[in-house]
Amino acid sequence: MKNTFKNINWNILSRGDKVIWAAMVILLIFSLLGVISTGTIKEVNVMSVIMSYMRDILITVAVMYIAFLIPYDYYRSAARWSIAIAIPLLIWAFTSGTKISGQDAGRWVKILGFSFQPSGLALISMVMYTAVYLEKYYMDKLSRTQWEKWLIRLWLPMGSMFFLIVVHNLSTGIIFIATYYVLLFLGGFNWRQTCISILILAAFVMSIWGAYKVSPSTFEGTRVTTWVSRIDTFLEDDDKDTLNKIPYSSMSEEQKRKWKEEEDKKIQGEASKKAVALGVLSPAGPGKSTQKYFLSQADSDFIYAILVEEYGIAGGLTIIAMFILILIRMVLQITRSKDMFSMLALSGLLCIMMLQAIIHMSVVIGIIPVTGQNLPFISSGGTSVMMSCFSIAIMQKIIAHRMDITAREKEEQARLNDSDNTIDEDYDDSTHPYAEEDDDFTNDEEYAIDTLKEIQNQK
Repeated sequence: MKNTFKNINWNILSRGDKVIWAAMVILLIFSLLGVISTGTIKEVNVMSVIMSYMRDILITVAVMYIAFLIPYDYYRSAARWSIAIAIPLLIWAFTSGTKISGQDAGRWVKILGFSFQPSGLALISMVMYTAVYLEKYYMDKLSRTQWEKWLIRLWLPMGSMFFLIVVHNLSTGIIFIATYYVLLFLGGFNWRQTCISILILAAFVMSIWGAYKVSPSTFEGTRVTTWVSRIDTFLEDDDKDTLNKIPYSSMSEEQKRKWKEEEDKKIQGEASKKAVALGVLSPAGPGKSTQKYFLSQADSDFIYAILVEEYGIAGGLTIIAMFILILIRMVLQITRSKDMFSMLALSGLLCIMMLQAIIHMSVVIGIIPVTGQNLPFISSGGTSVMMSCFSIAIMQKIIAHRMDITAREKEEQARLNDSDNTIDEDYDDSTHPYAEEDDDFTNDEEYAIDTLKEIQNQK
């Protein structure tokens, strides 16, 4: 262990892709600005909000630092253990999750007083485990024909994690399954089996949708009611909403709960779009957002709207530019990967990050129905920022490992070239024992040729 950490460069910002480090720092600055602004919604001292945020950032930096210092090969061996940790945490959240800021139970657990969302760790674990498995699958042709192995070792744990996540968090479940299929495609998994699984998943979703339409009462008290209601509300006009046609006094308790939830989502959706519109026309300035008071999750699910309202289109485009910069730099690093595990791990973690950002911004501007999805590096909450930075640390570790290999290969090639040049300089033809004989032979040959030419001329 001492030899493993002996030659570590402890300045992690000097290693990896420095452009990605810079983009991450800029996004964290926007996170601090958003936290300061939304902290005024609660009747607390702004300084206490900042101190609480700085505490979370210090913990996050420590986690990121440790993650980067972990040797590269350990991530391969730890992939299976990460699944063994993530699944029990998901089951814990599924069976006895706690409510945080009014959000649905089943998403959060508390460990030593610290609120933690297991789905964030599950996404990272899924990527690392799938990357390790697909690398072995690609190299071992025999395993491709043994369906019982990949069914039990790959699809069973992934399917279990997907179910535990999607039941309480649809958007995160979609990110999970979309990233998983991206990895299957990049890893060269059997395309027929992949297509069959997609058809089975689609048939299952359609059957749930159809069963709900036939008998909505069967699904009362479940998240299915919320999912379908949000989609219907997003697609239909208010005058077509059946709940709006029922007098409030005549509603059941479940209908009242659903009506209140959907009204809240409508208010938040409208406030979010209004915040963006106001910011584009005339930025309110730091901390002066007005729409944050109408957004129950202003510091997380709608943080992008608040930042655009306060810092205008310039602030909004800067945030988008940072994510695009990370995307471009990561794609460049993926193309330089030395092995399949590195390529798949980078691709999967990047896919998660970009999908989270796209869904968050799409909700804010009203392109898709309202759903709770944090904006990486910016949305408040220890879990959101911590998991984003944890992902970046793993990605940067993989990049730094590839850079170290490339540097060693260049040094070795330079050493070999120097050796060749030294040999060429030390070798002298004049010292060869037959050098003079070769010169005499060359002179005799030239004399014979000249003699033959003179004879031909005389004839």
